Amino acid sequence: MTFMKKPAGLALVLLGLLAVLLGAYHFWSATPLPSTPSNDTPPTTPTAGSAGPKRDARHVAVLARDAAGSLAIQDADVRAMFSGDPRLIALSEEEAAWLDRHHYPTQDDLDSLSKIDIDALRGTKDPRQAMLQGLALVKKGEVAGGLSVLDKAAALGATYAYGEGAIAAHLLMKQRLGGRNLDSDNILMARLEVSRILGDHTVEYLIDTHLPDYDSRRNAYAVQRHVTEFLRQLGMEAQLLGVPPPGPDPRPNAELWRDLYELYRLQQAGGG
Repeated sequence: MTFMKKPAGLALVLLGLLAVLLGAYHFWSATPLPSTPSNDTPPTTPTAGSAGPKRDARHVAVLARDAAGSLAIQDADVRAMFSGDPRLIALSEEEAAWLDRHHYPTQDDLDSLSKIDIDALRGTKDPRQAMLQGLALVKKGEVAGGLSVLDKAAALGATYAYGEGAIAAHLLMKQRLGGRNLDSDNILMARLEVSRILGDHTVEYLIDTHLPDYDSRRNAYAVQRHVTEFLRQLGMEAQLLGVPPPGPDPRPNAELWRDLYELYRLQQAGGG
């Protein structure tokens, strides 16, 4: 896998878009929301064949630094941490709580997607269950349906669902167009930047994985326009669902993650 450092061309753009998101958040929060019928209330017990609100305890990987300030971790441990989805790594109890608050799955959830009863979850307003339903649909090959459910889950507060929806949308466009093009890459980058604005710094892993040769500086204006529209759509979807829109909530341990991810990239570049 080839990794390259992304230019900082979107830095000022993202600051402006953060202001847009905050403004939208305060606007929608101040707008009366439609009442939710009682039969839409999320279930309090797990649905048969699905993952319920109760989830497995998250493993917290506590990292230490040596006297020079570098991470004290073995190469094999770095590889093990990135053997699954590294966005699910919690580097502190605070970060584990952030992942739960934003309805991130566990690795066990992802490994059990084929066992989910998709039909039993139709219409759910539980953000975590909706996210798992969307992921299961995509895994099954029903990408368009999965994308719709993932976007719904994201509007309900599942930040992980928004990043997965970005990948699903990119896949759907490639299927329909017969391959990648600049427009589809711009849309993917914009959706991933929305995930970053919402607070998840680990989105850099998805950018490196799916857009390793993307020129952020050259395409900054196109991405800005898409991000503004996607933020508007996210707020509208939340309004239609009768919930406040997701707002910025920075994920803990950004610096620690950056150092850990750099170790992983160095391993990959060196064939480790």
